[in-house]
Amino acid sequence: YQESLEDKIAKRTEELESTLSSLQSEIEKSKQLQEKLAYEAFHDTLTGLYNRKFFNDQLEIYASKASRSKQDTVLAYLDLDGFKTLNDTHGHACGDKVLVETAKRLQQSFRRHDIVARFGGDEFVVLITTSITNEDLDCILSRVVASIAAPIDYKGQSVFVGVSIGTARSANAAIIKSKLLMNADKAIYQAK
Repeated sequence: YQESLEDKIAKRTEELESTLSSLQSEIEKSKQLQEKLAYEAFHDTLTGLYNRKFFNDQLEIYASKASRSKQDTVLAYLDLDGFKTLNDTHGHACGDKVLVETAKRLQQSFRRHDIVARFGGDEFVVLITTSITNEDLDCILSRVVASIAAPIDYKGQSVFVGVSIGTARSANAAIIKSKLLMNADKAIYQAK
């Protein structure tokens, strides 16, 4: 009887360990899937930059902060020049390469705490929420223009795009929330 009981306990222990191992594996898969979904919810799939949803959420957060204390916020709206022609001439794979390279160059040009996002198509936005002088902003934006204008290698051929940038600045929460993006968008057309 003792041997039979020990065999049953050993068998049941083995089954429980197997079930526990399977559960741990499923929990790990679920955790990885949740992390992937969370990343994809806030990042552009092509460039890896933040997406429009994340950007709009951050704009809302900074508008809320500005309503409690003066929070200087600068929004830069960037639109690639010549992208449509390049895309039509060389194809979508070339256009994708240019967008990915542009994203890398933007991340290198701005500070780590600035929020760089792909807004859609060939449009990008940058939210600068720390105090910055107009001279420093002009310096950064000049670097961005030069960086984007540099040739991009596509299948052994150099391709080029330019960039137009419109900016808007405010410490007023109401303007940040409702008009900052609109003002930067208007400024981009003046820049073009």
